[in-house]
Amino acid sequence: AGSNRGTASFRLSEQDRQTRLEYEGQGVVGGLLGTLGSRMIEGVVQSMIQQGLARLNEQLRREAEVGGEPRGGLD
Repeated sequence: AGSNRGTASFRLSEQDRQTRLEYEGQGVVGGLLGTLGSRMIEGVVQSMIQQGLARLNEQLRREAEVGGEPRGGLD
């Protein structure tokens, strides 16, 4: 069906008493999956990243509420 490999890096920093997450990644897609075209693949990847970050943000907010610490979410 296809193959993929990639790398990613993440950097956390404090900004206005909130946590800022910056990320960068590169990937290579091959086989049948690679024939879909880079625009389509990039769109799917961006959507998956946004969904994952939204879930992470929600989890961090829930933990902050339980722990009582007034922490913000991710920017």
